[in-house]
Amino acid sequence: MKRFDAALSVIGEKSALVCGYMLIAAALYVSAELISRKAFGFSLGGANEVSGYVLGATTAWSFGYTMLMRSHIRIDVFTRNLPPRGRAVTDLVGAFALVVFAAVFVWHAVAYLDFLWQRGTRSITSLALPLWIPVSAWCAGWIFFLVVSLNLAAIGTRAFLRGDHDEVQRRIGAILEEEDLIVPLGDEVITARGEQSR
Repeated sequence: MKRFDAALSVIGEKSALVCGYMLIAAALYVSAELISRKAFGFSLGGANEVSGYVLGATTAWSFGYTMLMRSHIRIDVFTRNLPPRGRAVTDLVGAFALVVFAAVFVWHAVAYLDFLWQRGTRSITSLALPLWIPVSAWCAGWIFFLVVSLNLAAIGTRAFLRGDHDEVQRRIGAILEEEDLIVPLGDEVITARGEQSR
């Protein structure tokens, strides 16, 4: 299970980098399209379409990575004052709610992908791209989010059952104000207080 968890973390980190590069490439392509239109009077074509595909895919893939980093926005004005056990319960409820949400979305995303594949639908633009191609990347991001959510919900449940509420907080809880922001710097880390450690 630890290997699977570590593999998901690696996939999340690598996908975040790839998504970042894709967004930069899309921004450059859109910029080149604008410059070519204004300065030279011709269009490269497909800038709006391609940037839309990139935005959709990168957004879907970001959900899983954000979950791994515990960076989803939470309204914790009430839960932060609960005792550790009560906070762990609310964290688990939130984790399983995300599992249900992701599962429903994946169900419809896969059905939509299958529909596009069966129909051979293409975009109604000059590119005439088979829509199953960008939708596959989008759908894969949602599936990754579901797998990450299931994994973290299972980890949180096991930790809760053995009474390890700190582990529940560490893996699926909201980032607390008193927690340090740890930034890796080679072999050292710098905390929010500016302290260095190895």
